[in-house]
Amino acid sequence: MELSDIDSVEAAAGAYGLDATDSARLARLVEYIASISPRVILSTLLALDRGGEPRGPLWDRCVFDHGAVFLFPADAEAMRKHLVTAGFLLGTTVPSVVVQRRVCTRYGLDSDSYRIHILHARRRHLGSPSREQRIEIFFPVASAAHLWAREDERRHNRETHFAFAVEGLDSSTYLTMRRELAESAGMVPDGGGFNPHDRNHGPGCSTFYFTGPGTMGEHPWPRRLELLCGGRLESALAAHSTPRL
Repeated sequence: MELSDIDSVEAAAGAYGLDATDSARLARLVEYIASISPRVILSTLLALDRGGEPRGPLWDRCVFDHGAVFLFPADAEAMRKHLVTAGFLLGTTVPSVVVQRRVCTRYGLDSDSYRIHILHARRRHLGSPSREQRIEIFFPVASAAHLWAREDERRHNRETHFAFAVEGLDSSTYLTMRRELAESAGMVPDGGGFNPHDRNHGPGCSTFYFTGPGTMGEHPWPRRLELLCGGRLESALAAHSTPRL
């Protein structure tokens, strides 16, 4: 089964742990990553004119890492099996730190009882074997609870984002990129933090979310960019939590 075929994904996912709404959301994200180059994704995030590309040494250091979506599977193990059937290689499922804190704060939920996990999955791009399709799925351990959180996320896609790893990211680079994002793309910090469980890039992962007005073209996703790097960048994380510098 190919995830580039949205209809087949919706039909199959309904039998593999996801309802029709979430199977469509997942299929739409995967199809987008399959059909759009990472540079165009970054250009759209930065709200550059059609055909424009991000320029400069800073943006050349950005490597596409994943597109992310918050799903609500009835059966997480069945969802994993569905992804394997679709040709994805699955990474280790780890606890969320940043998104869990954001979600629990947003909806007034108890973080001890509403747990969110992260699943990474990847496969070779069907049309370009040298490129990988990489996705990140957030999902609550108990999806039946707090249905208002599920419906709000489905309506607004607040946690959907596109992530780029930044080679050699340090505090100075962070401040420069933040300033450029604000001045040229109208983007501001939108949460972040350190997850010691996510070891795809080193001993834990530092995460910096930015958001701007509007959506990703015709898609319902917000213009939401994640910059990330391995390790804990204490001073950059502290600066990220400051609304104005």
